[in-house]
Amino acid sequence: MKQLHLHPGRDRRILQGHRWAFSNEIADPLSDFEPGSWVEVLTARGVSLGSGYINPASLIAVRLVSPPGQKPDEDFFRVPTETIELGPDEQGNAPEGIQRVLRFTAGGLED
Repeated sequence: MKQLHLHPGRDRRILQGHRWAFSNEIADPLSDFEPGSWVEVLTARGVSLGSGYINPASLIAVRLVSPPGQKPDEDFFRVPTETIELGPDEQGNAPEGIQRVLRFTAGGLED
């Protein structure tokens, strides 16, 4: 997994719980990264903030999905989805947990 460094002082939002990094916060050339590839996000001093996937063409360049030290392998994605009861309720609505996951990962996908 490639590493990506933030500019000095640009780690505050992530340390406060935000799960993305904007393109102007990234110190490394975005052209060095393939869209959709996994990256480990580091502070300017090299401290890991977690890992996620990158889209160098977007203002929100990285969406963090796992904390420092946890790599997003196949089991990382399988366990949460296997525990969700799939299927609509009596009114045809998807379970609340699924709606939240879709909103988080799809960025703008509505009900």
